[in-house]
Amino acid sequence: MKEIKVNFKSKGEKVVGVLHTPVKPSPYAIIVIPGFRATKEHHVVFSRKLCKSGFKVLRLDLRGRGESEGVFEKMTLTDSISDVRAAIDFLNTPVGIFGTSYGGLVAIHVASFDNRVKALALRSPVTNIRTMFNGRMIKEVKRKGVFKYDTKWKGIIDIFTKHFVEDALKYDSFEAIKKIKVPIIMFHGEKDDIVPVQGTKKLFKNANEPKKLVLFPNESHGFTKNIYRKTENEIVKWFKYWFLIEPHTVACFLKHKGKILLLKRSKDVSWYKGKWSVINGRIEEGKKPYEVALQEIREETGIKKLKLIKKGKVTVFIDKKLNVKWYIHPFLFEVKSDKVRLNWENSDFAWVKPEEMDKYNPLLKLYKTYRKIVK
Repeated sequence: MKEIKVNFKSKGEKVVGVLHTPVKPSPYAIIVIPGFRATKEHHVVFSRKLCKSGFKVLRLDLRGRGESEGVFEKMTLTDSISDVRAAIDFLNTPVGIFGTSYGGLVAIHVASFDNRVKALALRSPVTNIRTMFNGRMIKEVKRKGVFKYDTKWKGIIDIFTKHFVEDALKYDSFEAIKKIKVPIIMFHGEKDDIVPVQGTKKLFKNANEPKKLVLFPNESHGFTKNIYRKTENEIVKWFKYWFLIEPHTVACFLKHKGKILLLKRSKDVSWYKGKWSVINGRIEEGKKPYEVALQEIREETGIKKLKLIKKGKVTVFIDKKLNVKWYIHPFLFEVKSDKVRLNWENSDFAWVKPEEMDKYNPLLKLYKTYRKIVK
């Protein structure tokens, strides 16, 4: 594992980070966004843990913090969003984002309009600055033009300026989360008196699937050491699962009058854009392959009337380019109609003879897989 200091520009100012690179990196990177006044040095151990799991990891100093350029009192939420997007440009790869507290707020708004973000993990995320500190912050900023808060953690004093607040009030996290179509996991302490847990609950309600919310009844804004480490382990698991380290998936062969349905993956999917395949879908933790197969068929084709002919043996497909080992659960179904209603995951379809499937240059050697099922 290598750790090197890197820098790049955001709105003409230098942003500094540390890039962790494993020996055999996944094609996905993780960006770590610290809290409001925190720096990249607060997430060294966690970044190394993520890196050991196979990910490139970039931990940042947002502008105005740590080694990055810029005056903190002049920085805004808009500036922080720009910094993270510049980080994605620098990495030039699909990313996951981990954001804690203010970093969670930044992550939400980046992911709401940047489709290079493929998964999110949020710990005690700020969702609505109007409710922070039980509304004291907004009132004092209106009265004095600034609000200062002693975090009593590593000497950090949070300073909220009128300039920052006016910019942040332009953003609506509860609407932004509705636009995010990637997996999200959230953590929050129910005794948080800085960022009320009600905001994260509303955020979770508005979020699209797949999503997960983990609440800790006895935790405040800063988690105790054991809970802190527990969330780190859960986040590593989350990114490993969604970033295809060793995923399980269904492969559904639909047969109608001797022909098999092939679908062409759209430009909006995360992997294998423009490739032909049968119906595929990730098997999430706790789900049964057969149930996932039926759900994916309904979602991708609109077909509901079908009959299971046979379930094949699990096969393994290794994609060396993505550094992914796929475990494929194949199914063969008979359908009564050849009418197909595509969703956003696919752009075209074709009914073809089994022996002609491989002429479409598909993801897998489909004919070989099909023969294994029917024999």
